[in-house]
Amino acid sequence: MSYIQPTVKAPSAEPDSGGFGPQRPKAQGHEETWTGKVSSGSSCPAETVLETEAEVKRIEHGKEPWYELAISYAGKPISLRLAASDRVSDLKQALYTLTGVPPKRQVIEGFVDGELPPDWVRMDELLLVDGTALLTLKEAFWAQGEEPDTKEVEDPLKDDEIVELSPGGVEEIVNRAHDEGKIQEITKMHQIELLSPLRRGKKLLVLDLDRTIVDILALREGKSSIEECMRPGIHEFLSAVYPDYDICIWSQTKGGEVLDEKLDTLGLTQRDDYKISFVLDRKFMFTAMRYRKGDWSTSLVKPLKVIWNHFPQFSAKNSIHIDDARQVFSLNPRQGLRVPAFQEAGSETAKQDNVLYRLAKYLIFLVDIDDFTTVDHANWELVVDELPSNNER
Repeated sequence: MSYIQPTVKAPSAEPDSGGFGPQRPKAQGHEETWTGKVSSGSSCPAETVLETEAEVKRIEHGKEPWYELAISYAGKPISLRLAASDRVSDLKQALYTLTGVPPKRQVIEGFVDGELPPDWVRMDELLLVDGTALLTLKEAFWAQGEEPDTKEVEDPLKDDEIVELSPGGVEEIVNRAHDEGKIQEITKMHQIELLSPLRRGKKLLVLDLDRTIVDILALREGKSSIEECMRPGIHEFLSAVYPDYDICIWSQTKGGEVLDEKLDTLGLTQRDDYKISFVLDRKFMFTAMRYRKGDWSTSLVKPLKVIWNHFPQFSAKNSIHIDDARQVFSLNPRQGLRVPAFQEAGSETAKQDNVLYRLAKYLIFLVDIDDFTTVDHANWELVVDELPSNNER
């Protein structure tokens, strides 16, 4: 099935630093459908798995075709360079980076019969092998109060429900290749600028911003004061853990300047009792496949390996990531600690929130543990309940 009417320009054989190139090759002999379903890996012939692994190696050595996409937005031309194994979701994220139009608002025209393929469909599955594609991007708008939140929200998963990235076999191989390819691409394309020097022997705390330590919606709308929009105890929390942790703020905010402005407004970068080591924004994220109850879906993830690649003193053994959205942990589930979203700033419930006071106790408890991968952070509240009650709010 072809979704895009291609023109006749041959694809480039080599990627460049401006591409958005995950690695998800199509294995010969492995039939694809558009139902969102995948067959069990056990049903795939061994030779198909070997062919896929060989194709992954070819991609990792820069042998994958890349394509030129010409896109018109607001009367202006946009050029994109995408790898054959890039997904539709990667196309949407690239357009968001270039235009500021969130994926949920994007209306992409130029597909055959107006059909928009699923997010997980690859560029090579769009049959672009003969050349480029001509597309038009438009922005959809909703009535006030109906527009979807541009931050990916937590889906209704139970705390003990396991989310798999792949069911095994060929799909597992190609998804791992996609993820590793994106991690390496982001590592090479984006440097991490230190706001404060890293310290020898410290562990790493990666902390989400929106709805984890601040009600960004209330702050944006000006319905509450800055102090009320911040989760209670934020400064005390960061001051308490700073002696043992280098601190990274990682937000889905698009654009480093916008994120810096948020942090300045919140007063998180001008403290004497703690320092933020570095901040990461949306460009350090990408979409990964999630497999749940036989269906595929995509979600933005925060791959800690990008940080580890830049700063090898950090690893799975000494890193912890705190966020209100479970999806972002998909590539590092053992390092993720999910907290309830902080919302409705100014309400009595928000004023009584004591999550950060309890988290400080938990992180201090972890300091003496050499390998964080031996700890199940899902039980963090039970651990805190067993700790001495002094200093708890």
